[in-house]
Amino acid sequence: MENSTTFTIKYVALKTGLKPYIIRSWESRYQAICPQRSDNNRRCFKDSDVKRLNLLKQAVDAGHPISNVAKISNTDLRNLLQRDLALQGSPEASAGETALRGVDDNTKAAGLVEQALFHTMRLNPAALEQILNEAAVDMPRQFFL
Repeated sequence: MENSTTFTIKYVALKTGLKPYIIRSWESRYQAICPQRSDNNRRCFKDSDVKRLNLLKQAVDAGHPISNVAKISNTDLRNLLQRDLALQGSPEASAGETALRGVDDNTKAAGLVEQALFHTMRLNPAALEQILNEAAVDMPRQFFL
């Protein structure tokens, strides 16, 4: 039996780290959640809505477009996130990092390009940005460009 406690959008925003306008957008544009409405037409979120929004946020943070993940089940979302974690720890992901230690700039640049392409193909903008930021600091300008 599910708990009948409901939460306001402000509380849900604090619990999930999502801005209220994002929550409303995901509801209206993508039907990612369907919160109940109070008598005065305010959104009333259940605990299951909060859990789903957390899963959706993790998937979006991992690089998946909300339009692709909004309609899939919570179980499939969890599987997708576990697969993403496994890929991040895969030998392909870490091969570029270990190959970059103690090598010349040409080899270093090639390894960074390989890592950047890996994260681009996995739709992981946070990891791609980190690679590019590190490259901008560590590499001579001509190799970075």
